[in-house]
Amino acid sequence: MTISLSAIHIYPVKALGGISLAQAVVTSRGLQNDRRFMVIDADHQFLTQREYPKMATVWVEIENDEVISFVDTPEDIRDKYQYFTEANMSKLKSIGYERPFHTLEEGVSDYVKNYLVEERYY
Repeated sequence: MTISLSAIHIYPVKALGGISLAQAVVTSRGLQNDRRFMVIDADHQFLTQREYPKMATVWVEIENDEVISFVDTPEDIRDKYQYFTEANMSKLKSIGYERPFHTLEEGVSDYVKNYLVEERYY
């Protein structure tokens, strides 16, 4: 019996579009950069293509074989660089803005559920 491999695909963000590779690195966690991240809603529930088929139209790109990772800013240089951003919403409220504010997670969830599903990509 002959076994052949016809294609290799990775999905860096689970449920989003995949990337076709000519070769892959196998690590203790599987293929390098495969399914390292996922999209969740405001209730921390994982969103799937079964629920939101348009998620397959969102693509991820990895350039120069870079591994996606998070490295916090070292404490000894934090006073030299901006490493945390948080808008002061009191200024908007002071001039009469009354609509509710949303977290990043709520904004992403709203986009996926209400715009990708409805094919409203603006």
